[in-house]
Amino acid sequence: MSEFTSVNCKIPNGVVLRTFEKSEGPFGVISYLPKESVTLNGGVNKVDRKFFAAWLKSNSDLDIVKNNFIEEI
Repeated sequence: MSEFTSVNCKIPNGVVLRTFEKSEGPFGVISYLPKESVTLNGGVNKVDRKFFAAWLKSNSDLDIVKNNFIEEI
């Protein structure tokens, strides 16, 4: 069973959070394939805890994270 966390989105129109999986193809070509996505509406949302931790780790340098427009509560 998945555990959920509450995430506050201060962007009124919402935002889509995506994680990607690195894939190495022929000739050493590296691709990033979509793995999971979650749509946040403005306000408080329930999000899978593991997904949000992975997304936050990958995107901690974004302005929307630094300025607390998306934050775990």
